[in-house]
Amino acid sequence: MALIRGVKSNFPCPICLIPCNHISDFPAQCELQTSKNIVKVLEDTCSQDTQEKKEQILIQQGLHDVDSTFTVLANMDVYHTLSWDQLHANFSGKFGDHLWTELLRILDKAGCQTMAMVEKNEMPCWHTLNHFDEALSISYTDGQKFEDLSKNMEKEGYLLLHLLELHTMHMIAAGWESLSTFNALMQKYAQKTDNMKKNWNFLKNHMHMHVFDNIEAKGVTRNFNTKPNEKMHGPLKEKYQKHTNFKNIAQQILDVDHLEAVLELIHCRISDYDEDFFHVRLGSRVKQPLALGAVKQRSMIDKAFTQFQAKLNELLNRYFETTGKPLLGSKHIQFQVENEITEYRYIKVNFKSMTDWCQYTDHLQCNLSFHGHSCYDCMLLKTAQ
Repeated sequence: MALIRGVKSNFPCPICLIPCNHISDFPAQCELQTSKNIVKVLEDTCSQDTQEKKEQILIQQGLHDVDSTFTVLANMDVYHTLSWDQLHANFSGKFGDHLWTELLRILDKAGCQTMAMVEKNEMPCWHTLNHFDEALSISYTDGQKFEDLSKNMEKEGYLLLHLLELHTMHMIAAGWESLSTFNALMQKYAQKTDNMKKNWNFLKNHMHMHVFDNIEAKGVTRNFNTKPNEKMHGPLKEKYQKHTNFKNIAQQILDVDHLEAVLELIHCRISDYDEDFFHVRLGSRVKQPLALGAVKQRSMIDKAFTQFQAKLNELLNRYFETTGKPLLGSKHIQFQVENEITEYRYIKVNFKSMTDWCQYTDHLQCNLSFHGHSCYDCMLLKTAQ
């Protein structure tokens, strides 16, 4: 899109004209790339009488002479459109290609015992977080996995992550005034790791220089983040391999997409119908029902179940009274010790936020073994007095 020759060209940045050997300098001002200037360079290239002269101009500018639709679109400058991307710049870029490899080098130097301690370091039991049994011995290509790994590094790794956070966030907010602080921390890290060999003169490190301008022009970074669409790679590959004959694949994939859209529409209508009536859903059902008498025995070691049977009776009777729904046989509910209940260890609650009136979802679980250890989430209830 930008006609750039690549990360090793004379001017590798698709946004500005910073020389390749200065991309880690973070100058206060740098001349920006524009479609108008690029067109002039390409016109000058075409006017040369030999291929050697043409190539020399292109090499000096770090460009390819390729026809691009973006150079002729009205009211369009592709160099203003291109944006910093958190997924590829931070997680699969700076962390995955540089900080992670640097951390592995540190751990390898520290020895097998230190690496074993890191492997045993448990991931936080957050919802949708990837967990790893052998994090250090596997090669990753998924930016989401690098993001999750970056949340759980400690000691030298934590210092590296602190540098990353400072470099990508504080320097932006402070207008690059914290560059001296960053350099000081880098020196501290270099001393701690015995003469750091890492070269930070790479393009994805430089691209953070343009984040603040992107935010000013386009809003929060989620507006230009490729992470939501990254999950499309797998489905597209599966459609190609399993639903086409490898000829005229575009139309075949579009047909499959159409069928999926129809199925999704039907599914959404069913879900919308359910959500109109059910804001709370239960999951992780325990196979064996539990008698209320057994619950009473449990209360002897867990005070949360004290007078559970009486409280359950009161709760259900109050519910039917409040909602005006008829009771079975017009009699109040009165469970007996032999009555059985089914235990669920997961609950999903859809609710409307009183802050922005949008719908959100909470996931709560009470799991005896969640990735090797117990997990008990908590919630606050406000009940009518």
